[in-house]
Amino acid sequence: MGQVINILHLSDIHFGIEPKPEDNITLTTLAQRENILIPLIKFISNIEVEWKPEIIAITGDIGWKGLDSDYNQAVVWLEKLINALNLTKSDLILCAGNHDLDRKSAKNLIVPDNAAHADEILALENLSDFIRPFEAYNKFCDNLGVNSFYIGTEKQSQHLYGVCEIKGIRFIVLNSAWFCRGNSDKGKLWLGLPQLEVIRNKGHLVDEKQFHSDPITISLFHHPKEWFNSEEYYYHTNRKCGYNYIVERCHIILNGHVHSAIVEPTKDVNGAWVFTGGTTYSGSEYKNSFQIIQINTNTRSALRRAYEYDPRFEKWNMTLGKSPYPLATELGVKSVKDINFIESKGEEAELTLQNKNTTIIYGPIYGPIHTGSGDIHNK
Repeated sequence: MGQVINILHLSDIHFGIEPKPEDNITLTTLAQRENILIPLIKFISNIEVEWKPEIIAITGDIGWKGLDSDYNQAVVWLEKLINALNLTKSDLILCAGNHDLDRKSAKNLIVPDNAAHADEILALENLSDFIRPFEAYNKFCDNLGVNSFYIGTEKQSQHLYGVCEIKGIRFIVLNSAWFCRGNSDKGKLWLGLPQLEVIRNKGHLVDEKQFHSDPITISLFHHPKEWFNSEEYYYHTNRKCGYNYIVERCHIILNGHVHSAIVEPTKDVNGAWVFTGGTTYSGSEYKNSFQIIQINTNTRSALRRAYEYDPRFEKWNMTLGKSPYPLATELGVKSVKDINFIESKGEEAELTLQNKNTTIIYGPIYGPIHTGSGDIHNK
């Protein structure tokens, strides 16, 4: 059995969602939050050893209005969680969400309506004005002491995009909230293709021919696919699609934003598995949830446990998903001789075997398949 890494995935915690004192805040609203989030720490810390989290990943909306007061609350709770799990702040990885920017600061910034304009704005050299609305979020990350991001060997001065490695897992952090302005953002967002091209140029993305051997790579960004402009996932021109670009070059996507019940992971554009988190806290009336994803670096597969909070009984309940989730073009065979490959362009393909002495470990092959033959054995 290979090395197993458990990743606790939280999203949409919304510190600061309660009314402020000037809005006649009540003790009830604070109690409702604490009645869910404080027991959550105890629940996770008591999970059986084989599922105990070793990395904490939070996919955005840590705050509510992108203000310092939001993050002052977040720091207190996160430090309790980290300590309860006997982890350190270097085991924490975050991305920003639409509630992590100060919208008053962003209101006069342009929202592009086409790919060319979006790519111009999101080039690394043009980002300073669009980083500014995330000032409180970046300050929070600095004060909390989380890992710095890198692109190549260059340390980044912000916590919105970049690369970080934790316990042998490579994380690609992106910001899907650059152009969030209100309740009509759906279909208008851009992920940042220019940033992805630089990240790939520095060797941080998975080589599409090396899915079975490159480091397990996980990308964090807040919004699901349907929130992006269609040019990020449909090829209208010869431009690369930003969403497809990252999904095809990593093993797992973690995102959030969806205030709904737990959903099954999906495999998008025949690339990464997309694990969408619900909301860890958005009020007592929502289906608050979290999930733990167990990565096996030897079999290059993932298992998942998802949990939802039942406010009727003040209890976290586990829901089981399909398992395992194969992460790569690793051949799902134990001992195979003289295999003929099916040529495939992004579609799932089953092995055509010329030898009956074959044991299948897990079904289809994923990713780009090339024609050829030979003796293949699992590592």
